[in-house]
Amino acid sequence: MVRIEQSLIQLKQPPPLSFDQAMAATSIPGVSEFPDISSSEQQLLLITAHAEANRSAAILLLHETCLLRLAKFHPKLQSSRSELVEDILSFAEMICSIGIITAALPIWAVFVAGCVVNEADQRQRVLKILDDFQSSKRYGSIPPACDILEVVWRQNDVKADENPRKARPTTSMQQAPTRNRRSHNFDILEDDRPLGKKSYVNLKQMQFSWESAMAMVEGLRLSLT
Repeated sequence: MVRIEQSLIQLKQPPPLSFDQAMAATSIPGVSEFPDISSSEQQLLLITAHAEANRSAAILLLHETCLLRLAKFHPKLQSSRSELVEDILSFAEMICSIGIITAALPIWAVFVAGCVVNEADQRQRVLKILDDFQSSKRYGSIPPACDILEVVWRQNDVKADENPRKARPTTSMQQAPTRNRRSHNFDILEDDRPLGKKSYVNLKQMQFSWESAMAMVEGLRLSLT
């Protein structure tokens, strides 16, 4: 996990040495519709924001996958969640503020961040971003993504209401309540056992929260790339 995380953290895609010439030779779909963003600096800013949002989302997804499997990393992963979510939302808001709305949008990144936020203001930011993405062109993937987010948030709110004293930031993985749903099986290391006597517990029917939500909405499929 640490090696994959470090690879994602260090992942960089530098622009070409002559970015102006490269942009002059390559047309970006939708740029001509927005003359205010014709400068190479803003185009580079958009490309960078999109790439960084997806990179942060990949790290966030890795953390959420490991939260239940690697208990010893739990405090570290929980503490980094808010920073990653803020990075994703900030990059997405930057894209919205510049004004270019093309098919190359970090919809997946915003969706992953949305599945783990619990604060009302952050949820509103997620919905506002997706609404801005949808404002210029109609993307068939955004409305069902919003529906899934609403279901995930309701599930998280119900859990918090049922046990408020033990409520904590939710992971993006939950135990599947019924059969016939795509699941992930993990061998969980119990780190509280003495060294040399650690045992492995098989947690069955674990799935991401959006998978559980999608199972509640029959026939719904998402394609957010």
